[in-house]
Amino acid sequence: MKKIKKYILTFIIFLLGGNLIMANSVNNLSITKKENLKYIKADPKYFSGEAEFAILPQIDISKDSVAIVDFEVGVVNNWHLHSKGQYLYITEGEGRVQEWGKEIQYVKKGDVVWIPADVKHWHGAGETTSMSHLVITPDTENNTTTWFEKVELNEKPTEERLKISIEKHKQNTSLTEKQLAIVSIAANTAKGDLNKLKVALNKGLDKGLTINEIREILNHQYAYIGFPRALNGMLTLNKVLEERKVNGKKDIEGKVPTNKGDINYYEYGTETLSILSQRDSSGLLQNFDGVDYALKAHLFGYLFSRDNLNYVNRELTTVSTISTISGGEAQLASHVNLITNLGIKKSDLEKVVNILNKEVDSDSSNRLKGVVEK
Repeated sequence: MKKIKKYILTFIIFLLGGNLIMANSVNNLSITKKENLKYIKADPKYFSGEAEFAILPQIDISKDSVAIVDFEVGVVNNWHLHSKGQYLYITEGEGRVQEWGKEIQYVKKGDVVWIPADVKHWHGAGETTSMSHLVITPDTENNTTTWFEKVELNEKPTEERLKISIEKHKQNTSLTEKQLAIVSIAANTAKGDLNKLKVALNKGLDKGLTINEIREILNHQYAYIGFPRALNGMLTLNKVLEERKVNGKKDIEGKVPTNKGDINYYEYGTETLSILSQRDSSGLLQNFDGVDYALKAHLFGYLFSRDNLNYVNRELTTVSTISTISGGEAQLASHVNLITNLGIKKSDLEKVVNILNKEVDSDSSNRLKGVVEK
């Protein structure tokens, strides 16, 4: 254990060894561009890899201070504590935080973390993502940091880790009417039946799907049905939105995906697929390196990282899409297994079967029914 006896600006300001930057006391607004911030490399004694920080101007009438810290992919700091606590505000990417004796928690852009006084903890980037956060240190001159040992990650066996990881993506309730509206949109896009798709899009918007959720459904589909039909779906959506606007309907734009910063999408996708399937997926797919990369880096990596459509809704989109593909029963069965792992019950899948029969065609309905009833 090493205790830092000098007072510090943040848990890493000790590493600066200089004076605090003071805000301009003249009553003029000032802007400091990101490229003009004076970044300093973090001391590797206290970090598992590359990280850097910049001190923001000190407010001369405040006892608190602020710095921004950038963690490279996978990098975390050592166990440590602050005598008067600390705030973290996640500005980019996704990261991890852990209190001594408790489970790791995951944070993303916009999240705020309060670390009480004398609570032993660590924080840093995600396994496959970078992360930046603001550090707000209360009562800087009287707030000391005590550093402890380095963090030992991945102590849990793969099976236990995956079981824990899937919990935050599970849905423990029945599919809603809004979610069920995805079925007809995805299936009719896959079939290329644009007349039925227009009906499905109007129904989905009326049921509460946002414009960006539907756009994301179509984004997700191109990996399964190719650009031509996905693009036709997008063009049809634009026409429907224009018609609804003319008719005085105001549709909700909805959330856009969070910028996660630098991500190794192959590693992210490999982990996502492992979580969904509840088994290690790091092996090369059927010895086809190109397909393996596309599947993991783009489909389960990039697309699943776009968080304006959750894992359940993405798999509902996929199940509805593959149900329309003759000869796709094996892949359909795989995705039925994935959505089941996410908490969706057989009774909900039977609702999907009925919607396919009513709003798409009997072949698609029977294809899914055959898989569900096995």
